[in-house]
Amino acid sequence: MKKRIRLIAGGLAALLIVLGAAVAWYFTSQALYPSWQIAELGPCPPRRIEGFGEACGDLRRLGAFVFEDVKFRTDRGYEIPAWYIPVDRQANPAQKRAVLGLEPGRYAAFFVHGGGADRREGYRLARYFIDRGIDYYMPDLTCHGMAACPHPGLSFGAREHLDVVDVFNAIHGRYDGVFVLGTSVGANSTLMALPKIPDAKAIVAENPMYSTRRFVRDTGAAPAFLPGWYRDILFKVLEWRGGFDGSYSSAVALKQAASVGIPVMFLHGTADRLIPVTHSQDLAALYRENRGPAEIHIVDGAEHARVWNAGPAAYEAWLDEFFKAAVRPRIRIQF
Repeated sequence: MKKRIRLIAGGLAALLIVLGAAVAWYFTSQALYPSWQIAELGPCPPRRIEGFGEACGDLRRLGAFVFEDVKFRTDRGYEIPAWYIPVDRQANPAQKRAVLGLEPGRYAAFFVHGGGADRREGYRLARYFIDRGIDYYMPDLTCHGMAACPHPGLSFGAREHLDVVDVFNAIHGRYDGVFVLGTSVGANSTLMALPKIPDAKAIVAENPMYSTRRFVRDTGAAPAFLPGWYRDILFKVLEWRGGFDGSYSSAVALKQAASVGIPVMFLHGTADRLIPVTHSQDLAALYRENRGPAEIHIVDGAEHARVWNAGPAAYEAWLDEFFKAAVRPRIRIQF
């Protein structure tokens, strides 16, 4: 009888280990290799149209802007492809340039898309920037869209933030200032790049993660019944399978960069099930505690990476006020 009990107990233990390993493999596969990722700017499913806009924001199909295909070199053995929309080549004269009072073409902005997305996600803000006389760039991060993929899988900013640094360094010398906007993994990448781009004029981070470890602990993408200790195991498996160090995070970067004084705007929706709104709230508080200039807007009912979609007019009004303040001469008071 005792032998039978031991066999049953051993079998149950083995089953639990196998089940736990299977869950870890499945969850980390979904996180590292998003099922919605579409290579080479391919098909345009309805959910993506909802977020990106008509034709998934494909400039090649829309004909809304004159644009160029450009590439930015990296020291990591690949190039970053992007679309570049120059203000001075657009057929219709801008009607809203007076809003920010910037001389056309003297400032630039680029959009850093989310994990599993591509450059087309930035289309929703193209008209905003062109109307205000700001050149606009839409790059693909490594392993997304038309970009090369030397190390497959997301790294939640660990690798991707280096692309942000390279794009910034490639263009900022041509302009009086560069604005950088990112969403989700793109927001992480932008914030993690902050200490390495001290000349950025302003940063907009939409639904960023406080850290990858905390994302794994908090995300609604994982079953709610998973205990904290098991989620910590998931994080270590994610690091191992993804081949990245998750210790560097948005939170760490904001502490390092706060003294530079780059303004950061955080945006987050209350209906975000992937990354809880507390991540942006805590990042904004952390930046302020370290004397970094931060503001935050919480949008009721907005889903993940859909803050602009929930209210374009309000979103763009926030950008207007934020950018107007950012282009004023920056005064840092030393204590």
